[in-house]
Amino acid sequence: MKSQPQWCDVKADLADLPLPLEASARRALAREGLTTLASLTRFTESELGALHGIGPNALKTIKAALRQRGLTLSPSR
Repeated sequence: MKSQPQWCDVKADLADLPLPLEASARRALAREGLTTLASLTRFTESELGALHGIGPNALKTIKAALRQRGLTLSPSR
């Protein structure tokens, strides 16, 4: 039996991440292996913003979702 490629179901893989993130933002996070909100906490806002596909609206959505769960992005380094 063939296994499906890892990229086959991005929405299912990123189920913990906030929607409505734009598709480009979801793809950017998936490319970096960031599949959960908790995985985002090791990055600063500027590091996430530097990813192609993550813009100001995506950052705003991500930070709001983190706040709802009592999480934050990493402080500036």
